[in-house]
Amino acid sequence: MFLINGHAQDQLAVSDRATQFGDGKFYDRTYC
Repeated sequence: MFLINGHAQDQLAVSDRATQFGDGKFYDRTYC
């Protein structure tokens, strides 16, 4: 969903969303 264009922008979006959900695994799972 976030992997559309530019990992930098996606990384920020995922980081923000991960913070809202309080799920750090979501961030690692997306970029691992």
